[in-house]
Amino acid sequence: MAEDQLADWISRLTSDVLRPAALDAMVERVNNDILAALPELREDDELRRDLDASTRGQVRAFIAAIANEQAEYQPPPAAVALARTVARRGMDVKVLLRVYGTGRTTAINILTEIVQSVPVDAETKMRALVSFWESAITWLELSTDVLLAAYTSERATLERGATARRADTIHALLEGATIPIDTASTRLAYPLRPWHTALILWSDTDDTEALGHREQVIRHAARALDSRGRFLSLPSGARGHWAWIATDQPASTDAIASISLPAGTRIAVGSAARGSAGFRQSHRDAVAAQQIASVSTNARACTLYRQVEIPYLLGRDADALREFLARTLGPLAEPTEHAARLRDTVAAYIRSGGSPTDAARTLQVHKNTVRYRIEQAFTELGAAHDGDHADLGLALRCIDTLGIGWLHGKS
Repeated sequence: MAEDQLADWISRLTSDVLRPAALDAMVERVNNDILAALPELREDDELRRDLDASTRGQVRAFIAAIANEQAEYQPPPAAVALARTVARRGMDVKVLLRVYGTGRTTAINILTEIVQSVPVDAETKMRALVSFWESAITWLELSTDVLLAAYTSERATLERGATARRADTIHALLEGATIPIDTASTRLAYPLRPWHTALILWSDTDDTEALGHREQVIRHAARALDSRGRFLSLPSGARGHWAWIATDQPASTDAIASISLPAGTRIAVGSAARGSAGFRQSHRDAVAAQQIASVSTNARACTLYRQVEIPYLLGRDADALREFLARTLGPLAEPTEHAARLRDTVAAYIRSGGSPTDAARTLQVHKNTVRYRIEQAFTELGAAHDGDHADLGLALRCIDTLGIGWLHGKS
């Protein structure tokens, strides 16, 4: 096969890789290998989102470089954003190098498998693989130089002035370090003795406008909780912020739920807790709420930990929770409008203490409609409607939080 024919063949092959389904599968496999190599990233939803965006951009750029050897390679903005996120988290540069090395190896393995599966002669396959490896080496060298420069620049910026001291103190507190409370308060310019409500905010994009929206939401939340200006915030990545709001008494997080959020901005809210330990615990609650929000198919802009605590705790083993929900809900677990109506009715009935009248008021339907649906639901469940429904109530609460799509493995 002549050189121009080989180039055309590689171009067609790479075009197939860039089709949505193939690209999604490649990105998922690369990310899974990176997370296996760096398990500490697995529990960090925000960092994983930045990683996914970076991987997707890098794969596209890498495939484009293979298809066109004359193309000038530039790391995509999402890859630069990931480098800055790793720097902001105080992670070692080795984390970044591991991401790039693992990503390159997996990408090459995938392309090798694709080439080997194509019915062409062995010489053509070998020439294609040599071309891929040469492109991969060039890609890694160029991208590593640019992205390490972005990491180094971000670290240098953070290490200058109060931002670095604040970030280091926050990370130390979250890791359980023992710092005198007044010393930590001075470093943070934020009082640690009162009650704290932690927030985690994230956006769909990493542009300046989204950054401004998150900062505005934090200010609105601080006013809603009557904090008298006592709040602390820290960019946690290219698309996210962590924040804490101090109050003299435990704050009602319902006030935050009523804030109007800009499109594309989401927020997870921890429960109020006091002192340095409370600063840490409320953040953990917010992280848990964010994890639920990330997997839920019932999209909500604001997720309060107190509303999702039970599904979060039960969902520590997702497979076991799915089995519990399917077993408990039986036919009511079907993803149909009929099953959804029955679930809503039974949930309102249980919350009302078994009162069809109160449930009807909640659902804004006639009480006879409630009675009919309850009879229908419990007949399908094969259970008495006047029995113990603790498990059923828990199951319905989990479905309300996670969505019926989650139960059936949809995202």
